Amino acid sequence: MPLLSAIAASPRYLTLTLVVLSAAILAAALTFEHAWGYAPCHLCLQQREPWWGLIGLGLVLLYLPFLWARVPGRVLIGIFALGFALAIYNVYLGSYHAGIEWKWWPGPPSCTGTGAALMPNGTDLLSGVRPILCDEAAWRDPVLKLSMAGYNALASLAAAAIAALGGWRLFQMARVMSLLLPGLRQLSKGTKP
Repeated sequence: MPLLSAIAASPRYLTLTLVVLSAAILAAALTFEHAWGYAPCHLCLQQREPWWGLIGLGLVLLYLPFLWARVPGRVLIGIFALGFALAIYNVYLGSYHAGIEWKWWPGPPSCTGTGAALMPNGTDLLSGVRPILCDEAAWRDPVLKLSMAGYNALASLAAAAIAALGGWRLFQMARVMSLLLPGLRQLSKGTKP
C-alpha cells in the first residue's frame, strides 16, 4: 500500500499512471485488432480517440513540471480537468456502445444491422463487403460477459478518477503555497512575519 499512497499523493505519478493506463488500453485494442483479428466497428474506433488525447495531455503534464515556476497552477489544473472531461466522454461512449451490444437501446443506423444501406444479406450496397456492426460484440469476457466496450467504460472511469485526483492534488498544493508564500517572502526580505 505504500506505493499506492505515494502515487496518489503526487500529481506527477498520477500523470504517469494515466499515460501508462492509456497506452495499455490502446495496446490491448491494437492487439485484439491486429494479432487476434477482431476488426473494430465505427464506435470502437471513436473510443480510441480520447485515449490518444489522454496520452497527449499526460505528456504535456509530464513536461510542464520543468516549467512550473513559469506556468500558473490554474493551467495545470485545467489540463487535468480536460483529461477528466475526455475520460468521462469515453465513459459515455463505452457505456453507449455496450448498451447497443446488449440491445438496451438502438444504435446509429449506419453502424447496426438496421442500416438502410445494407442489402438483405448484410452486405454494403456500394462495396459488397459486410461491415463491422456496432450492435454485435466481437468478443466478450467469458466470466463477466463484458465486451471490449464495457471494459473501455470501466477503464475510462478509472482514468477519470485518476485525472480528478491529480487536479485535486495540484489544487491542494497551490492552496498550501498561497498560504505559505506571504510568509516566505517576508523571510526572504529578512523581516519577521
